[in-house]
Amino acid sequence: VSDLSLAHWHRVIDVNLLSVVHGVSAAYPLMIEQGRDHIVNTAPLSGLVPSPLLVPYSTTRHAVVGLSVGLRVEAANHGVRVSVVCPGVIETPLPDKGNPRDLPAAESAPDIRAMLTELIGKSHPASALARDVLDDCAFNRPIIVALRKAKAIWMAYRAWPRLPEKLPLPGHRRDGPPRAAPASPPLASSLMSIERVGIVGSGIMGSGIAETAAVNGFEVVLRSRSQSTADATIAALEKSLNRQVEKGKKTEGERDEALARVT
Repeated sequence: VSDLSLAHWHRVIDVNLLSVVHGVSAAYPLMIEQGRDHIVNTAPLSGLVPSPLLVPYSTTRHAVVGLSVGLRVEAANHGVRVSVVCPGVIETPLPDKGNPRDLPAAESAPDIRAMLTELIGKSHPASALARDVLDDCAFNRPIIVALRKAKAIWMAYRAWPRLPEKLPLPGHRRDGPPRAAPASPPLASSLMSIERVGIVGSGIMGSGIAETAAVNGFEVVLRSRSQSTADATIAALEKSLNRQVEKGKKTEGERDEALARVT
């Protein structure tokens, strides 16, 4: 941030935020007249979690998430749905474009593609994202976090919001000059290796978190005051998964695999 001028900020805001505002302003009035339709905005994972070294980009993406979830409440009164898609790394030319040619170069600007690949993993084709998005839009989900690794990072940040502060930036020390980025950055090794999720408590929130984790391949361990409380949480989870099977969202095999991951 210290290397950026206001011109850099204005460019990012114009492209990443105001473009979405213009799209909403053009389409939303027509949808209100029709009393239906669905606005789907895009704000990658950086709209939900901290993105050091990409702060202007992340700022605008958080704004798109805020715009979408706020508009969703208003739009519901007109029969219009609103969702925001927050995927991991998708294969596009954007990470290779670098600094705009008409703006001063930022000395600390990272190699975006290399950094995202190290932190989140390889990019995925847009077609894979489109399938997930269409499925989730059919269920009118407000925030659609797509791809397994992106969901793992979001869950980890929600559970430990101060975790990013304890990890060094790729290619930087907390004190002193920049250094070469490590082959396996701490952020990647801390978040990408998550295989087990522990949940303390029960009820709707507990079963909801358990379901999100289990269907995405994580082992879930419940911690409750009594066995009956834990059993109630698992029963709520099973009921939710059965509804998804009935609606065709999941197969019976996927339901059984998810339940087998919960103890």
